[in-house]
This record gives sequence, structure tokens and C-alpha cells, in this order.
Amino acid sequence: KGATLCEVKMASIMRRCLKPAGAAVRSSVRTKANAAVAPIAEGELAALMEKAKGPWGQLSAVDKSNLYRGVYKHTRAEIMAEPTDTVRVTALVVASIAVAYALTEFIHHNINNKQPDTCTDENLAKTVAKQKERNQNPVFGFGNAK
Repeated sequence: KGATLCEVKMASIMRRCLKPAGAAVRSSVRTKANAAVAPIAEGELAALMEKAKGPWGQLSAVDKSNLYRGVYKHTRAEIMAEPTDTVRVTALVVASIAVAYALTEFIHHNINNKQPDTCTDENLAKTVAKQKERNQNPVFGFGNAK
């Protein structure tokens, strides 16, 4: 039993309403573009390339569009309609950076948490005493503790 024209239109409207707006537009652009343009044979493309060497005013609009389609296999709309891996790649990069940061913090706080001897208050006092003993000038600027 075949569907009536009204049922077909209603099904098409329902499909478009259930999809996100961008997906409905992309899918309709892709199917219309692919259905309207047939692939161009290599021999026909070579003949069109020879015609293109002459004056462009003598080429018909169909010849110009066939020449364009022969040189550029996909239109921008078709390329944009194809699904991309951008979301997945972005998620993997963010997850990798998060794992690397968490691993670094874990190692820093749980494995290498002991301060070196040169950072203790006793060693700092010894260093200041040596500097005074040697009559060193005090440190100014970013290296100054005061």
C-alpha cells in the first residue's frame, strides 16, 4: 500500500521538527546537492577544460557549473554537512590535560612532599650568617625576602 502525498509531507515535516535546526538544514542541503548534480566523466571534463581555454562568454551556464563541479568535487555546503570529530577531539585533549595535571599534583603532594634541606629555616639562617660574615651586599628587588 503506497503512502499518499499528504502522508509523505507530514512524515517529512515530523522528521525535520524532531531534528535540531542545524541538522535539518544540513541534511536537506546535502541531499539536494547530491541529487541534483551527477558526477562528470573524465572525457567530458577534458572536453570542458579545452572549451575553458577559449572565451568564457561562449560557455553556457551548464558548462561552467559542470566545469566547476569537475574541478571541485564537493561544494562548501557538502563539506560543511559532513560530520566532524571536533567535539570528540576537544574532549580527549581536555581529558588528557586533566589526567596529566592530576598525575603531576599527585606525585608532587604524595611522593615528593618532603622539602629540600636548603628550604628550611635553619639553613636560611646559616646562609644569612655566611653572607654577613663575608660582608655581602643585601639583595634588593625580586630576590629580597623583605
